Amino acid sequence: PRERKTLHYAAVCGKDFSYRLLEALTDLSPNALQDSLDTLRQADLVYELQRFPELEFTFKHALTHDVAYEQSLLSERKQIHGEVVEVLEQLWRGRTKEIVEPLARHAHRAEDWEKAARYGYEAGLKAVDHSAFDKAASFCEEALIALDFLDNDIDHIRLGIDIRKSLRPIYSALNKAKEALARLNQARDLCERIDDKERLFDVLLHSSFLLSTFIQFDRAVELAEQLEVLAQEAGAQRYVAEARMAKAQAYLIVSTPLPAIDLIRDFEDEFTVQWRRERFGLVATRSVWYFTQRCLATALTGNFESAESNRAKAAAVAEETGRTFDRFFVDYFSARLELSKGASPQLAAALEQALKHNEYDKDIEPFFCWLLSCLGQTYFELGLYDDAIEVLEDAIAPATK
Repeated sequence: PRERKTLHYAAVCGKDFSYRLLEALTDLSPNALQDSLDTLRQADLVYELQRFPELEFTFKHALTHDVAYEQSLLSERKQIHGEVVEVLEQLWRGRTKEIVEPLARHAHRAEDWEKAARYGYEAGLKAVDHSAFDKAASFCEEALIALDFLDNDIDHIRLGIDIRKSLRPIYSALNKAKEALARLNQARDLCERIDDKERLFDVLLHSSFLLSTFIQFDRAVELAEQLEVLAQEAGAQRYVAEARMAKAQAYLIVSTPLPAIDLIRDFEDEFTVQWRRERFGLVATRSVWYFTQRCLATALTGNFESAESNRAKAAAVAEETGRTFDRFFVDYFSARLELSKGASPQLAAALEQALKHNEYDKDIEPFFCWLLSCLGQTYFELGLYDDAIEVLEDAIAPATK
């Protein structure tokens, strides 16, 4: 019966589905399709979700959707998922980036591995732009699974490198640094296999940043210096600047500010003007990272006037971008600045407020150990030793992970 066919196609489309998509998939006339949907609505299986900007329906219960989906054969579902991809590509011709998430999901279930890999990667990058890192990791990992089913030609190897290096900021945001490093090591091997120097630049950069957070100073500096030499030879000025920034970060993590200041001084215009709102696939907007690193470095040297100025500049950019991570980094390095002046009850209260009210998106939670460590140090310097121990113990688990 046509109602069963309509229900079956609708279930493959998803829990929510558009009339336009369903109409393109089925061979039913508009009147017949509308009659089928009316029957399903009267049976309390689906209901109208919205009329504008286009007519959409949804299954009343997730269980109803799941049962309707599972009733058909796997081969039939796979075929329809493939049809959904083709129809969506036609309906959104020239605008597929707007619907890349459903395209990735349907392509994967259709076992159209070429499209699953490419749409999955695009969906992952889009999720990163919205700080949806759990979703970004899921899309990118599914894209890598899809690549395993494809020929190991140079285009697929390049795509595999791009996906793996994009997972570094994603996994860092999810507090999965070890997984990020494993993917970067795989990407580096692939770069060397096909002699792709440009992609190797990104891999070395991500690896250096990540290793410095592991306090692997020597290795982080070694990779940054290797990147700088290769970038100089290739005339890739951005990577020269980023190599210096990575090396500066390594020095700052071991509280050696003077070399850090010298390393990035010559690239202020690039980071703060040319690339003011750029991320280049990294976690922080580049100008925010530059200003916060300068803030910490000058604070550690006792130049609080310069540190305050850099903090204010970082805060201004974070306000412009509206990115959660930018705001978090400004708050964290502001706390480091205040601590360098000496702990105060006001700083403790500000950190307590931020942690208590969870001002940030849930994706920032893995980084709360940074703020907890600042609060623990503040309590310690104020003589509140029991409170310091409790807070620092709370910071240990996510920091260790």
